[in-house]
Amino acid sequence: MKNRTTILIKNTFILGLGQFLPKIVALITLPILTLALTTSEYGIYDLILTAEGIALPLMTLQVQQAIFRKLLQASKEKTDIIINSACTFLAILFAIWCPIIIGILFYVVKISFSTTLIIFFVYICASIYDVLGQTVRGLGYNFKYSIGIVIYASLNMIGLVVVYYLHQVSIINVFICSIISYICSCGYYLFAGKIYKHIQKIKIDKDIIKELLLYALPIIPSSVSLWIVNLSDRFFITIFLGTSLNGIYSVANKIPNLCASVYSVFNLAWTETAARVMDKDSDANEYYSTMFDVMFRFLSGAMLLLISFSPLLFRILINEQFDDAFQQMPLLFIGVFFNCIVSFYGGIYVAMQQTRQVGISAIVGALLNAIINVVFIRHLGLYAASLSTIISFAIIALYRGCEIRKYIAIKYNIVTIALCLFSLTIFCVLCSRRNTVLNFSMFVVALIWNTIFNRKIIFSIMRKLGIKVRLLY
Repeated sequence: MKNRTTILIKNTFILGLGQFLPKIVALITLPILTLALTTSEYGIYDLILTAEGIALPLMTLQVQQAIFRKLLQASKEKTDIIINSACTFLAILFAIWCPIIIGILFYVVKISFSTTLIIFFVYICASIYDVLGQTVRGLGYNFKYSIGIVIYASLNMIGLVVVYYLHQVSIINVFICSIISYICSCGYYLFAGKIYKHIQKIKIDKDIIKELLLYALPIIPSSVSLWIVNLSDRFFITIFLGTSLNGIYSVANKIPNLCASVYSVFNLAWTETAARVMDKDSDANEYYSTMFDVMFRFLSGAMLLLISFSPLLFRILINEQFDDAFQQMPLLFIGVFFNCIVSFYGGIYVAMQQTRQVGISAIVGALLNAIINVVFIRHLGLYAASLSTIISFAIIALYRGCEIRKYIAIKYNIVTIALCLFSLTIFCVLCSRRNTVLNFSMFVVALIWNTIFNRKIIFSIMRKLGIKVRLLY
């Protein structure tokens, strides 16, 4: 147990190197984008990025997820066959998607041809970047995987700063910066991860492709459904309320998503650890139960701290023309919390290679999200989108928590779960008051809460970092 925990903590910090910098860069560049773009322009920009969330799973058929999982347990000979076959297969897929996406953007959406090409290259580059990144992870190069993300984030930030000082900030130029950054990062993955050595010739092993697709295809409905839950709000807002309010809603998600970003670091390491535990160990039930309890308490404590800081962060990072976004933040914090729980269960499903089971809950949540938005968005405005996010992710988390016990006997501490949810709800209500004294008091309470509930976790992490501490109580 201790060895697995040590590896999990180590991988979390390594992967955190690559995950945190992009989030910091996003915060640094957010004032640039919100200052240089109008609410309507920012809404359109966010809409294009949102569409990427559904385009990428379809363009790759989620083969990159299968590559990562299969490489974890593959021999050197099979590794070469997997990478060769996958790369050739994906090249064919991209060739098929090229006229389809360009046709949709140019003829259906009526975007100019030059802009269409830019958007298409963003999607292609993002797909290749994701595939190569998961391949590097599967080969065991977590540190190099993180460095590739750092390269992308750093170059993208430099590019945005340059176009800002040249007074050339536009949606097109922002995407050009992304394309250049993706290309450089992909080049790093190819050579630093030595992927090029595995790509010996253009070759497809039909049995390997079948194996990859059997694993990957069931993930597509889940990915698309979770995209609907997570991001389709932007489309409903754009259709019913306009691009300006979509820009407001997009900005409202920025600070709550910081918690999701922090959790995503852990979840990357958790997915790998969960898979190795499932492959090699017999005490998976006990380990998963312990990890759920640790994750739930630590996630709750981190969320409480972020909520208490959010009014100050909002004032520093967000331009005043987006001030209406603050009222959506308390609800979105709860939605992000349930999203993290969903991701935790997703890691266990990946470990069990039960990807088909993931889709059912995601589809139900997506349908519920769409229904709530269509029925209530005209009456409740942006609040309908925020509430639909909470309800959808809560339903998915509850379903997965019950359904997964068919495979893993996870034990839940109901008292701890209820206390954490109650604390989060109270903090979100108080956050909406935007009172400085109240926010400081919330921060103090959050520190005390973490000291009581997460002291063992915090001290364990400090010891791993070489900081000598002693548990007094």
